[in-house]
Amino acid sequence: MTCVGVDLAWGRRAPTGLCAVDPDGRVTASATVLTDGEILGWVAARAPAPRVVGFDAPLIVDNPTGRRRCETLLSQVFGAQKAGAHSSNRSMPTFADGGRALFMARALGLRTAPAPAPAPAPAPAPPRPGPAGRPGPGPGLAVEVYPHAALVATFGLSQRPVYKAGRGRSVETRRAGLTQVIGLLESLVDGPELFDVSANPRWSVLADAVDRAVRHLHLEAVEDEIDAHVCAYVARQFWRDQVDGGHRVRVLGEWSEGAVVTPVDERHLARLAVIELGEPASLSSDRRPVRP
Repeated sequence: MTCVGVDLAWGRRAPTGLCAVDPDGRVTASATVLTDGEILGWVAARAPAPRVVGFDAPLIVDNPTGRRRCETLLSQVFGAQKAGAHSSNRSMPTFADGGRALFMARALGLRTAPAPAPAPAPAPAPPRPGPAGRPGPGPGLAVEVYPHAALVATFGLSQRPVYKAGRGRSVETRRAGLTQVIGLLESLVDGPELFDVSANPRWSVLADAVDRAVRHLHLEAVEDEIDAHVCAYVARQFWRDQVDGGHRVRVLGEWSEGAVVTPVDERHLARLAVIELGEPASLSSDRRPVRP
């Protein structure tokens, strides 16, 4: 029941980060690769039947122009923390054929929406001996995630960490931001939802590379792989919700037209309530402020 995070390059000439986490929350492997074949081969070798694969890339893009509703929602909810989303549509060459994430999901045999609940039986079946329990979530599922929003909500940040390349952004600024992300991810080992990045044999290599970085290219060599750890964390949180009915994450948008799975905190639940329901919401509420 491994979950996988994929920080997927939109184009096929840029690096993609990969991360696998086992059911107990231990990161078992990560890598940075380039080609579709390398991505598929890595997943097949380390997570041959993943429960959830979290893609940091648009997954369902059917709108001919403009932006998807999930992107609008993400920007409305996380804009105050500078964690809004880019736009994607079919007029962009990258998504004219649906995009790379959808291709990868299909190649891996993943669904792009949770399976519908089974129809009730016409009559209750007689009880049978055996272990009782809630059934698992079924075949593997691809979901779209967004690391900036996940980091902001999971750790209650006032704004997203600054570690991506940007005009006028120095190596020192980016290194400090990526060092912050490393520290935050390492802190999850002591959290209520165990996620142990240190179990990954490559984690110390990634952290050391950030610490020693003196050029932008040194950071660019590892940032996608570190982001993939965030993607894997969100994928696992979603899987746990599917298993036990929890509310660790929310789904922004509709599965059929594009949806982003993300953690939220009280700030974002309040914002979602204004957008979706027009009334207060809390993390302890059984009501979902967005449609699952």
